Amino acid sequence: MENMLHCQDNKPNTSVEFFDTSSDIYNEIRPAYNEEVYTAISEFLKPGKTYKILEIGAGNGIATERIYDLWKPELTLLEPGKNLSRLLIEKFGSEPNIEIINDCFESAELKEEYFHAVVSATSFHWLNNETKYTKSHKLLKENGLLIVFWNNYGIDNPDLSAEIQQIYTANTGKKLAKSIGEIQSEKIDNRKNEIINSGLFELLTHRIFTTEIRFAGAEYIKLLKTFPDHAAFPDAFFTEMATVFEKSNNTVTVKITLNLNVARRKSIWR
Repeated sequence: MENMLHCQDNKPNTSVEFFDTSSDIYNEIRPAYNEEVYTAISEFLKPGKTYKILEIGAGNGIATERIYDLWKPELTLLEPGKNLSRLLIEKFGSEPNIEIINDCFESAELKEEYFHAVVSATSFHWLNNETKYTKSHKLLKENGLLIVFWNNYGIDNPDLSAEIQQIYTANTGKKLAKSIGEIQSEKIDNRKNEIINSGLFELLTHRIFTTEIRFAGAEYIKLLKTFPDHAAFPDAFFTEMATVFEKSNNTVTVKITLNLNVARRKSIWR
């Protein structure tokens, strides 16, 4: 794509392109984060204090709105997608304490030892594994916080989930050796352990919150289309999904498991 930023090792980042070209549907259908996550973060970032916060991969500002409402920080939003950056400007461009930077985390020039917190909502896994912890560490003040959280989606109906999994298997040729729940649990544990194993941060809390959202079948298909790993799926895949939802009154209850990790920057003697 013309003018598309290259985020990892100067190679084209297909996730950036995907999210940017899907910005309208992303803005329409992606749900907000469980309010409990902000209550948990408030145990470490006290409302009423003055903070400098960097949000990585701000997207269309789903988390940004609550971060700004709760803490009124000096907020730097980093977003590599041009279309998503425009959405951020539309939402927050008039706020004097919000700076919007259209750049990748890996290449953005940011002040070191400047931020009280680096926050990333469902985006930290897209960053370069070799630099995301070292750069976050450099950007944070002493005792600064790395705050990362993700929404993980699943179908809270075993029979419906099994039917849907058959469609995935038919379209990918791969049969999962584990359940979606088991895969999610491993992924959540791996994210926590990755922080610990970096050696640069002390894990302060690892929390999991669950909620349920009922989607119409067509809405859930739109949600699926906001996931990069579904970009290559043929139209037949989504047609088959719609057929399954027709048998369940065109509704689907989605279980959202939100995992939060808050870690404190360690002092590293050089």
